[in-house]
Amino acid sequence: MNEAYDSKKIDAQLDAQAKVFINDKSRNVISADKPRISKIFEWYNTDFKSNSASVVNYINKYTITKIKSNATITYLDYSWDLNE
Repeated sequence: MNEAYDSKKIDAQLDAQAKVFINDKSRNVISADKPRISKIFEWYNTDFKSNSASVVNYINKYTITKIKSNATITYLDYSWDLNE
């Protein structure tokens, strides 16, 4: 995002960035039956759940391709390139 976060529009800004991240094919490969998602969703699983909603429900709020509730989820290797 090429702007500062602003308290008056922080929710919209964070939602927009979540949509960008989730739909970025270099970070997540979303399909209805066999999505391969970022390792971040495994590491911080509880952060993406609310009121017993699943990680799939969280992702489906932002993704173009909806994941089925019975899909087989796998996690992509995390790239540590920025830390090198």
